[in-house]
Amino acid sequence: MNKKQRENTIKLLYDIVRYSIIGIIFINLAPGKEFSWWSIIAGGIIGFLAYIVALWLDKKED
Repeated sequence: MNKKQRENTIKLLYDIVRYSIIGIIFINLAPGKEFSWWSIIAGGIIGFLAYIVALWLDKKED
């Protein structure tokens, strides 16, 4: 991966983290929707893994 591709991948992964956290909040607080621990756990795991990969790619040097 060259530097530009890595930067774009890092941005994408950070966006995945941001939107998964926002999605968890809105899905669980929607009116008429039951609170779901499974969606919180799944979204948290996806967000955490994307964040770890983004940090790993961010530290990587050419």
